[in-house]
Amino acid sequence: GFDLRVYGNYPNPFVDRTIFSYFVQLNDDLDKFEIRIYTISGRRIKTIQADENNPLDALDGGARRKGYNELIWDGTDDDFNEVAYGVYFAVIRATYEGETIERTLKVAKVDDNNSGN
Repeated sequence: GFDLRVYGNYPNPFVDRTIFSYFVQLNDDLDKFEIRIYTISGRRIKTIQADENNPLDALDGGARRKGYNELIWDGTDDDFNEVAYGVYFAVIRATYEGETIERTLKVAKVDDNNSGN
């Protein structure tokens, strides 16, 4: 077996991007890793499987690597539109040899101009 430790995401709430940090307890790379972002109503709006800022990272196992990893969500959906302000669920899924571990985080996106309201 293996374990997936999710430390959370920061900043949270976030304005334009947030970083998920996690640790893969395994002597090998995962078969599959993804973060699925859902609306409160349960609609999946985004699937993150690699670090968009570092495309070469994917060749090296990327988000599936054992040990400590970070993945960025840039606050957009799968159509590259910025998502609305509000609360989302991030379901973090790691799969290795047919076994899947899931962790769920609550993630809030806020308006950077709302400090005066």
